[in-house]
Amino acid sequence: MYLVAPHTNIALPVKYENAYEAYETYSAPSDVSSFMSTTVEEFQVGSTKYKFLKPYTLVYSLDGSKWLSRIPEVPFFEGNGNDLSSSLEDLKIALHVEFQRLYRKRPFQMSQEEKTKWKYLSNTIDILSYKLTTPIITQEIGQVSFGKINRPDKIKWISGHTYKIDPFSVPSDLMTCVTGQWIEASLEREPIKHSITQIITIKKIHFRIPNEDQRKQFWESIPKMNQPAHE
Repeated sequence: MYLVAPHTNIALPVKYENAYEAYETYSAPSDVSSFMSTTVEEFQVGSTKYKFLKPYTLVYSLDGSKWLSRIPEVPFFEGNGNDLSSSLEDLKIALHVEFQRLYRKRPFQMSQEEKTKWKYLSNTIDILSYKLTTPIITQEIGQVSFGKINRPDKIKWISGHTYKIDPFSVPSDLMTCVTGQWIEASLEREPIKHSITQIITIKKIHFRIPNEDQRKQFWESIPKMNQPAHE
């Protein structure tokens, strides 16, 4: 006899006191159906969400002692794991990695196989939703200033825009900068208005000014140009 795991239509052995626990951990082929399915509407890997254009059937099947997971409408991608949970995570990662790789390519940069994969992915994932909800990560250079207070107060990016520093929401290294310090920052920007939502990391830029002997050595190392004498 089998039960149905909460929020799924996956058949589970009734001997488990907690059906959801069985869904997460059970993998013995002799005690459970070798073919299971449930419905999924999105995948999430870390902070990245992939909303599907419609609900899809997620199919689990046994291959020896391993669970395989796949969405039949999206070939090329398959998860593999010792249990249902690890198999699903493997499928999510496979889809995530390939989407990120192909999303950054133009059609003329793709092979025929990549074009086919992208066709399936773009027909499954809501690309507009992805663009509207996924933050943009940029690398930018700016100069820190103190203003009228005795601590870092603003950053003027080389783009000309100015950022007001909130000590409670920036990396601690930024607060150790002296006025005039140049930095390279990894920024998270809002996908629509492109406003800065977070400074993720900063790296101080140090300029090395050569001393007099080094400047003289450099000058003397420049090849001399022989000009014809004037008659």
